[in-house]
Amino acid sequence: MQRVGWMSVIVWLLGAGILQAQPKSGPAEHPPLLSVSDITIPSELGYVLERHAATSISHPTIVVHIQESHADYETQRHLASILEHLIQRYGLKRILVEGGEGNVGLSYLRSYGPLENRKAIAEKYLKVGLLSGEEYLDIVSDFPLLLWGIEQKALYDQHVKAFLEVEVIAPSLEAILQDVRDAAETLRPKVFSPVLVDLMTSIEAFDAGAIELTDYADRLSSLAKGVGISKEYTLHTRRFETLRELERTLDFERVQKEQGSLIEELGRRLNPEAFDDLTEQARALGQDDPSLDAFYHTLKRLAESSGIASTQYPQLFQYIEYLTEGSKLDPVALADELEQLVQELLTRLGDSPAARQLSSIEQQRLLVEKFVMLRLSPKEHQRFRLLSPEDMLPMWNRFLTGQALVHGLKAPSLEEGLQRLQVAWPVLERFYNIAMERDEVLVQKTLEQLNQASEEPVVVLISGGFHSPGITQRLRKQGVNVIVVTPATNQVVDEAHYHAVLKYKNGYGRLEDVRTPANQTVAEDTSRAE
Repeated sequence: MQRVGWMSVIVWLLGAGILQAQPKSGPAEHPPLLSVSDITIPSELGYVLERHAATSISHPTIVVHIQESHADYETQRHLASILEHLIQRYGLKRILVEGGEGNVGLSYLRSYGPLENRKAIAEKYLKVGLLSGEEYLDIVSDFPLLLWGIEQKALYDQHVKAFLEVEVIAPSLEAILQDVRDAAETLRPKVFSPVLVDLMTSIEAFDAGAIELTDYADRLSSLAKGVGISKEYTLHTRRFETLRELERTLDFERVQKEQGSLIEELGRRLNPEAFDDLTEQARALGQDDPSLDAFYHTLKRLAESSGIASTQYPQLFQYIEYLTEGSKLDPVALADELEQLVQELLTRLGDSPAARQLSSIEQQRLLVEKFVMLRLSPKEHQRFRLLSPEDMLPMWNRFLTGQALVHGLKAPSLEEGLQRLQVAWPVLERFYNIAMERDEVLVQKTLEQLNQASEEPVVVLISGGFHSPGITQRLRKQGVNVIVVTPATNQVVDEAHYHAVLKYKNGYGRLEDVRTPANQTVAEDTSRAE
């Protein structure tokens, strides 16, 4: 029930495919025994975040855990294509999903009309979030799929009700936190140095989605250099900067032209057998990440062995370096390093007790805002659980009011609002507590399905981003091989739209709240069906 976090903005790191993948004819009939390193995802569709090979394997089947953004069209289209790739290449048959219990497949709808009609109708529902990527594929394909819901319905219903309770009180709580934010911002020029003001502005802008990861990392790096922070521990931050520099000077159209020219030249220099191997790799290019890496590694090796200097094809060889560096970057590690950098900057720039106290309040407020908006990531939730509202909220009021008076400003009226926030705290905590209970159920039912899928090389598990780390950790402890995948998207999740879809699909909302003017026919199709 959570959106995927900042990682959705770094798809550009994985490089641009020069050739497009060609569709395959059907699912793998006799897939080989697989390891987690064998599973690949086409780079234009998504990317692998983590690979975990169990040291003591209790289940031979590999779980491909896809964390995705609910009700986001681009994500769901890429999700459907990722599933098709796994079906065709690895013999995927079983797809485990949250939000339902038991057999939730829609393959029975295949008999309701010809393929083109099914595609047209399913596409409309996919666009507004009323169909997921796996449901869409189940309707428009002839693959023998099993879509299996791994929820405990009573617990899931409790979670939906907890969500609805939070939604009712969230607007008033957000207004209270805005008052806190206004009071803190008024104090910033009085308490913070200009550099610390700049840092806090950047943190808030990134958190609100107003600036992208690339710009945020640039700002943090610039501030770190300005105060002499050592970057010895920021391996992935340095790689990220290298990629940024390479990407700024890359001309992808020139890369494609140089690639064609180099292949033509190699065709004149290589023996037929070696050239056939190269062209075969070129035809496979784009179908999976290793084929991309293997092709360009082969191209570079053959060019060097043929005496062709990299200076003859500067953009192509720079692109190969770009891909090599991108393959070494761990997005999760990068996020951790940037957070460490933020904390070190806050420590260095907090040059007075008042500055350090205000900085701490600002960081706590950002966490509480995400808490109220149900946007905490699992790592943020771990930090959040250390907060005590009974101590923290009165401290906010004392400090912000006291500092306003010290600096001759009008004292903010925060006490009553913060008391209301404290009263509402248990309602919000209940939502997150049920989410973690659901994680336990999702893992338990996944293990039950793995026992029934012992002859299947892969099983897919689809969940929202908040659930992914907890589920992955629990599966690893049970001796399950897991890879974590996220579909590629450049879209920021529309929270209001997702909430409308969630409520409608669970019987608490109206279709009119889901519909937009561009897809009114969805409502018309539904009313005719009813």
